[in-house]
Amino acid sequence: WSKAIINSCINPITAVFDIKNGEIIKHPILYSIAETICRESTKVAVARGIEIGEEDTLKKLRQVIENTSDTSENYSSMVQSLRKRKPTEIDSINGIIVKEGKKKGIDTSINELFLKMVKMRERAEVKG
Repeated sequence: WSKAIINSCINPITAVFDIKNGEIIKHPILYSIAETICRESTKVAVARGIEIGEEDTLKKLRQVIENTSDTSENYSSMVQSLRKRKPTEIDSINGIIVKEGKKKGIDTSINELFLKMVKMRERAEVKG
């Protein structure tokens, strides 16, 4: 779940703004959004019985974004899919979080907002 949560934070933001992973940390507003998505996603995981701590997940998010040798210069898989005019995995990442959040009564409004924005980009890019 940890990797899925990190992907739920990074991928939709990079897809909506067509930026590299490391750009998120350079823009306080984008990083704040990533943290909010992370908190929402972690709450859903915990409600499903997954033992994961919010602070640990936020720390991992920062490490992944800042790690210049691994991921900060990369474009996420969602960005790559959109550039290739292919569907993204948004439904299987943030879509699941939103669905599970609704079942458990957990607010996932920022996840849902980015789910909708990526779906809009998908429609525009894939149908071209």
